[in-house]
Amino acid sequence: MKKIYTLYGLFWLLALLAVFWFSGMAGQANQGTENSTVTYQSRFVDGQVVGVKGNDFLVRLSDRANEVIQTRLDNSFVHDDYKRGDHVTLYFSQNEAGETQYDIADYYHLDGLILGFLIFCGLAVVVGRKKGLSSIVSVLLSLFFFIPLC
Repeated sequence: MKKIYTLYGLFWLLALLAVFWFSGMAGQANQGTENSTVTYQSRFVDGQVVGVKGNDFLVRLSDRANEVIQTRLDNSFVHDDYKRGDHVTLYFSQNEAGETQYDIADYYHLDGLILGFLIFCGLAVVVGRKKGLSSIVSVLLSLFFFIPLC
């Protein structure tokens, strides 16, 4: 019985480390390019809607010391029902001239995706036991070690 608890503890430790590592890699991948020949930069940032005035939205960015920016929605956006307090993902782009533009991409979904992944991992271990754990570990190893080498 002690082996099972040790195995579950090891699994959750690995799953937690994978989530933190994966979120760190995602943040590094979205940094944009800082090259002397290319000055265009784009990435996704998250923020919270703090005010709505028609099609103008005031959004507090979470990665820039709570800086508040203003963005506008036009007719091409699917969601136009954002309200104060919504957690959203913004697309940040900066062109060669240095002009910065923020566009609301969608609601922020990362928390739900991480929860869904953890539930899936838990079910895989409960149902598949040792095979479920080994399959999750092998997929994580493939994602973090082998695919970046290609």
